[in-house]
Amino acid sequence: MAKSLMHHIAKTLIGGLTFIGLSMPVASAPKVRSASEFYHVGGETADEIRQDMNSKSTIQENGAQYDASTKWNVKWNLRWAEANGQCEITQVKTTVDVRYVFPKLESPGSIPERLRQQWERYLAALLLHEHEHKNIGVRAAKEIESEIKNLAARRSCSQLEKEANRLGNAVLAKSRVIEKNFDRSTKHGMNDGAIFP
Repeated sequence: MAKSLMHHIAKTLIGGLTFIGLSMPVASAPKVRSASEFYHVGGETADEIRQDMNSKSTIQENGAQYDASTKWNVKWNLRWAEANGQCEITQVKTTVDVRYVFPKLESPGSIPERLRQQWERYLAALLLHEHEHKNIGVRAAKEIESEIKNLAARRSCSQLEKEANRLGNAVLAKSRVIEKNFDRSTKHGMNDGAIFP
């Protein structure tokens, strides 16, 4: 009899089903949705390409103009259950929406090989820099899932939801600071080769 009961408890815990009226929290990997936009640039020399980028880029922040941009937004969705006068998280899902803007060189085959290689090195460094911005957003989503998943049960679901949102917004605020420090330490990618010409 005791062995049968222990088997039932182990099966219940391993299966993630309800045990003693409460559920095990379930977190999933963040869903990432990306979209890219391009503005076309051209020229026969490095200086002409740079002038064209300067005239066509609409990416501005704090009065400065940039060649590329990554904007991300994290949303979280919660499920909870009430039992024995307690409300607890049963599921957390996050979505990261990412929007990139990049320059795109028109007719790269028509420029000198050395200039094309210079452009490709610049673009590779720019892509790496912008993808790290996305990674900061994804890490924020994972941290939000972890923090909310580990919330202790509360007496009311509205109190639990309020605390979950407070935690999520605190992680977002911290991640925005990390992002600003990343741009400052890399000079917006220039230290890593994202500079043209």
